[in-house]
Formats: sequence, structure tokens, C-alpha cells
Amino acid sequence: MENTKKIGYSILFLLIMLSCDGQKQINYYDTQLKEINNSNNIRKLKLNLYMYNGKVNISSDYTIQYAGTNEKIMTKNKGLILQDSIFSLKTNSLWSTDAIIKTASYQEVEKNILYKDVNNIYYNSTSRNNNSPYIILDLVSPEVKLLSGNYIRDKKNIYSYGGINCQKLEGVQINSFKTEKYMNSINGKSIYLGLDGESIFHNEVKLSIDDVKNLPIHEKIKDSLQKEYFSDR
Repeated sequence: MENTKKIGYSILFLLIMLSCDGQKQINYYDTQLKEINNSNNIRKLKLNLYMYNGKVNISSDYTIQYAGTNEKIMTKNKGLILQDSIFSLKTNSLWSTDAIIKTASYQEVEKNILYKDVNNIYYNSTSRNNNSPYIILDLVSPEVKLLSGNYIRDKKNIYSYGGINCQKLEGVQINSFKTEKYMNSINGKSIYLGLDGESIFHNEVKLSIDDVKNLPIHEKIKDSLQKEYFSDR
């Protein structure tokens, strides 16, 4: 009988521990990186949208980096930043997230990176770069297409978000722009280049002939690109 009770208590304790682990406490921060102590006023709406104090906020992971053992850089997730205003590259101005985000049409384009609603494209520049990580890109939402190699475009603009920051491509031929995948001859991973018939791009950078010569791809491919793009220069 005693053994049965002990087994019963052990099972009950295990269930309680599993339940607590499944309901792990989330820490919330405002854009001043101050912890929000009263989480009773926070309610998740959908995806990364939260209602806080009666207004729609967009959330992103709050991560910090620190030196670990052997001088290795470590990353720690402290919780979520709730962002109540957002900078628009369309208007070069700041908007209230509650006023501009259309919750009903809001959807994920690429998890934790790109989201959209009927009007706008929202890009996460990450909390390592900004206390208000999300920005609105200068793109028309219904026209947007994702291209391989971390490019996103509409009929007038193309952005690269494969580098450190999300940047609009300058001096690009919009109508002929495409991306091609090549193999990195050093590590075997994929390299994507943007090509428009006049220029070659790696992420947002327009490459020079010397840049192309230094690409870690097969020599025959580099020769072909140089002949096509730089033969008359």
C-alpha cells in the first residue's frame, strides 16, 4: 500500500512539473527595454501581434549577446519586445502600430522576419540592431514576390535582406532582375547572386569585376559572368 502511494505521488509530481514547464513564463519588454511587470494587460492576438493596454503591438525576440567560455559569443533570449510604433520607409515617418497594422489581413511571409497585411510589408531588423526592430518596407503589399536568395520585390523596388541589414537595391533593372544559385567552392553551401543583364548583385552590393573574380565559385562560371557583364568595360 505504501509503495502504491509513493508511486502515485511520484506520478503526480511529474505531471505538475511537466505542466509548469509547458507554461513557461514569458518576459515582456517595452521599446526602452524596460520589463513590463503587469502582464495581465497583455493578450496575444495572432502570430507576433499582441494587445497591450488596449492597443495592437508587434513583437520580436529580445536577444542579447555575451562572451562565453573560450571567448565564444553566446546568444540569450530574454523574452519579447512589444513595439507600439513603427518607422515606415514609405513615408519616412513613425506610425502607431495600433493605427497602421490591419489585424484581419495580417499574415506571415517568412517566420520571425517578414509579415504583411493588406497595405504593408513588415521587416524584423532584430533587437541586436534596434530597440524597435520592425520597419515598414517601401513595397506595395499586393504586388510583393519573394525571390530565392533573400530578395523581396514589387513592381518598382527590390530589397535584399540576406546581409546584415535589409537594403533597397540601387541602380537595378527591375524588369529583368532574377536570382541564380551557385555552389560555394570552399564550403559547399549555396551562394545566390542577383542578375539584371547589366549588373551583378550579392545581397544588396553591386559587384565590380574584381568582386566577381574573388567569388568562391567555379572558375568557368566566373569567366562566363565576367564576359557577359564586363567585356565592354
